Amino acid sequence: MSATAPALTVLAAQPPWGLAFGLLALAALLVVLGLVALLRGRRPAVPPTPRETP
Repeated sequence: MSATAPALTVLAAQPPWGLAFGLLALAALLVVLGLVALLRGRRPAVPPTPRETP
């Protein structure tokens, strides 16, 4: 815990760069998660046939 405290204080001492880096990292993470969701959500082109009750 003592090793991460100086890094946090350094990031807090530089608000613009820390905020910009945080927003950039968050945007990149959202883009990656979106791409993964799209690739995982991709199903075969044939839609599942609904069961028709007679």
